[in-house]
Amino acid sequence: MDRPSSFELLPNELLIDIFEYLPTQDLYKTFFGLNSRLTKVINSFQEFHFEQPEFEKIDDSPFAHHVTTLVIQHSNKIDLTRYPKLRALKLQWPTKQQCNQTINQFQLEHLYIGHANYEGDTQQLLEHIFINGFPHLHSCYLENFIGNRSIIRLSSTILPTLVSLKIFTKYSADIVSLLFLCPNLNRLSIKYFANASIDPNIFKEWSLLPHKHLHALIFDSVDQMSIETIDSILAFVPNVTYLSIISPRCNTNKIHIGKIGHTLHRRLPNLRQFYTSIWLDDLPLSDNYMFSIEAIQPLHPLFKQIKLSSGGRRLIISSSSYRSKFM
Repeated sequence: MDRPSSFELLPNELLIDIFEYLPTQDLYKTFFGLNSRLTKVINSFQEFHFEQPEFEKIDDSPFAHHVTTLVIQHSNKIDLTRYPKLRALKLQWPTKQQCNQTINQFQLEHLYIGHANYEGDTQQLLEHIFINGFPHLHSCYLENFIGNRSIIRLSSTILPTLVSLKIFTKYSADIVSLLFLCPNLNRLSIKYFANASIDPNIFKEWSLLPHKHLHALIFDSVDQMSIETIDSILAFVPNVTYLSIISPRCNTNKIHIGKIGHTLHRRLPNLRQFYTSIWLDDLPLSDNYMFSIEAIQPLHPLFKQIKLSSGGRRLIISSSSYRSKFM
């Protein structure tokens, strides 16, 4: 009778710790079916992460029905019906076929849609998201959101489970729509393309109540991001504790650092972390060429770290020496 190996004498808890470090395909190829105990330990896992690489074909048939997180790094055809337990999906280079397959995954809790080669490939999937086609969706990353028209429109419905959203868009009204459609949103990161600007008066067109649950807000690359615009947005998100405004542009109305500090005092009493990088060209001459740490720091308690960017073209103000990672 064969004696068990030293590895097989390890307790289940230690085996689980070891197995968690192995890629799913290696775990199944090496240990699944080796004996009843190891197979039972593997089957006890509640989470299986699998990444399909671009240039390597991996046979996932032995474990596809256990996969809960799937990362697709290529544009090949996929059959998502083979992953019945899927809860998290990342499409790095989504194709129309992949997006159409995703629509049927109503149980998804986390969804990442990367950059598609053709905008139309993601159109139907994006529309499906905003009619609450994924009723359990918890977090969403939408990189390819720059079509000829906004997906967010009258046919959109409330997304009650969504708490984290990162979106790339070129429509100024999307910020208002998202605050309305996602009442439980906790984290929002929005990046604008194609010289998009936000009209500060847009909030007056909506009967929008203050958003109580939003705690982290990031704006990136917004044109005409005036103090009036910042003030009008922050008025609707009074509970924000983390705010980042990256590279705002305002050619017609210079950005006064003192007014930023005043607006933060006025609108965000619970703010704990802050980051901004402002182009020197968008600062008034007095702020642009005569700023100093001693003059800026007293404007707000979170103006702790003040420096110029490595290229010397932007002024960086933050509450800490490092930039916090939002998503």
